Amino acid sequence: MATWRRDSRLTGGQRLLCAGVAGALSLSLTAPLELATVLAQVGAARGQAWGPWAAGLRVWRAEGPRALWKGNAVACLRLFPCSAVQLAAYRKFVILFTDDLGHISQWSSIMAGSLAGMVSTIVMYPTDLIKTRLIVQNLLEPSYRGILHAFSTVYQQEGFLALYRGVSLTVLGRVPAIGHLHLLLPGHIQLETKPDVLVRLTPAPPGFPKERDHLPFTQWPKPEET
Repeated sequence: MATWRRDSRLTGGQRLLCAGVAGALSLSLTAPLELATVLAQVGAARGQAWGPWAAGLRVWRAEGPRALWKGNAVACLRLFPCSAVQLAAYRKFVILFTDDLGHISQWSSIMAGSLAGMVSTIVMYPTDLIKTRLIVQNLLEPSYRGILHAFSTVYQQEGFLALYRGVSLTVLGRVPAIGHLHLLLPGHIQLETKPDVLVRLTPAPPGFPKERDHLPFTQWPKPEET
């Protein structure tokens, strides 16, 4: 069992901003690797035996170094709404699975994280598809002039459901990982709080009602002197 307790040192907006900035930085640094991986996968599907490094080098020579960051803008822009959707959904599911004493089991935590990951993946999946389309296109002869034009073109030419092609496999791949990640979240929040508000780290003193042992230990009564 774990106890849900929010870290009060940062507001929700500050946590979201920190996560978004850190995520955007990491995505920007690894964008060429993501591009090389996608192009290698697409090349293999088309019968072209490209390795990741060969694909990246081919793009560098044909389209210039700027092409190595194709699709990175949409990947960074989706971080904030994706994080907001996932955190909001996770909190709702945690509240749903938490008992009256504020406790949540490990399996319930995994389930809450998995469901939250499923919700965020489904809501934000069109941005993943657009990112892949932007990566695959030739920057010198682009099929899409930008993010909004790509959304509009795919929707008008292929229909709304085209924005969700491959969503089932993406959900199956991300949900287990996100669920196990959130397994550590309640404990992390508890350990990051101040020592005087940690709960259930020490057994309740004799005579203290067991159903109230979720209270901070600073509120426990002092043991009676004998």
